[in-house]
Amino acid sequence: MDTSPESRSQKIVELTDLVYDSLDLEYIKTTGSLFASKSLRHSTTRKQLGFMKQFQYEGRLLTEKVTTCVVKRLIDQKSLELPAYPGFSKRAWVKESAQLLLTLLQKARRSYSSMAESMDGMDTQPWQLDPEEDSQVIKRGASSTSTVACMHGYI
Repeated sequence: MDTSPESRSQKIVELTDLVYDSLDLEYIKTTGSLFASKSLRHSTTRKQLGFMKQFQYEGRLLTEKVTTCVVKRLIDQKSLELPAYPGFSKRAWVKESAQLLLTLLQKARRSYSSMAESMDGMDTQPWQLDPEEDSQVIKRGASSTSTVACMHGYI
């Protein structure tokens, strides 16, 4: 496991590029938010963080310090435009965005890694239905008249 500062900084650069490529720059300029929502329930946010399926890293890379560095790199090196409205604090925005990015990256990592672990290489086993059993299931709570009519072939 390579946890040298060089490999860590390479991963930060890679993560910054992946995050930048997934962003909607016009949305950020108008709303000031990196993502459409604060959870992965929103389809746009899930798409934006889809790169976590392939992003490989070892150790504890997803920390607040790393995501703060990623957000600062987005502003400084990727020329990310932030909204300019009265009372806007760049420092507060960086802190909030880094915390949100960290939360979403961790959720995406858990979500995608658990999906990969649950999928195995085995084929799905066919369901063995006993030919002696009736495969039609009668719903519970069905009215007795509809059940009787069905049994006698009226329906």
